[in-house]
Amino acid sequence: MNKHIEYEVKGSGIPFVFIHGLGGDMNQIESAYDPIDGVQLININMQGHGNTLANYETLDFNTMADDVIQVLHHLQIQQAIFGGISMGAAIAMNIAIRYPKYVNKLILVRPAWTHKPMSKEVQTAYTSLADALQQQNKTMFLESEGWKIVNQTTDYTRNTFLHTFEEPINVKEWQKFNILPFKTPYNSIVELENLDVYTSIIACRNDFVHPYEYAEYYHKHLKNSVLVEIPSKDIDSKKHREMMNQEIYKAIKK
Repeated sequence: MNKHIEYEVKGSGIPFVFIHGLGGDMNQIESAYDPIDGVQLININMQGHGNTLANYETLDFNTMADDVIQVLHHLQIQQAIFGGISMGAAIAMNIAIRYPKYVNKLILVRPAWTHKPMSKEVQTAYTSLADALQQQNKTMFLESEGWKIVNQTTDYTRNTFLHTFEEPINVKEWQKFNILPFKTPYNSIVELENLDVYTSIIACRNDFVHPYEYAEYYHKHLKNSVLVEIPSKDIDSKKHREMMNQEIYKAIKK
């Protein structure tokens, strides 16, 4: 490979690329996913996450999708199931549209992007977060417009934003929070409607960064899709994880 991309392969069988969310890393996938017999998990740290280097002049969903395909080339894998959480779901969608021959199935967990950038409110939250991370100043974030928005959401969302300051890689790589909320993983609804790949959409309500309406949007425009609602982490984090894994298992074994 022509750049340093950190990844890990576990298990053997059907290749399953499961991509973490913005500000997460391979540990997020490790803690969220229950290994499945006969499935080979391919877990990748995207640019600006873990030990994968970032080029912030070119960072977008195309370049991250290209990185994933580069890993598959390196592993000599010609087709896989692609899944992702939040940002990872957007990268999986980009791959399905731009590299359809590689995609066996899709699993979208709590999608956070459509063909448009994130909402203005979410962009403001992440811009304020990026500014404060750059200065390594949590108080600056707590006094920002972004925090005023985040503070009106849920305990899980508030804690997620605040915990970012305790993660050295996210403090160091603050730029990604100032870039990706303004990007789009693809260009139009038509691109979705032209896809014919089985897609499992897993989502919950009352989630600021991952509106349930986005899951409904995908279900409406992807002709071969199912939508399953699971409890939010605020309501029942254990049940959230359990049901997510049940749906991942169903999708892979379908």
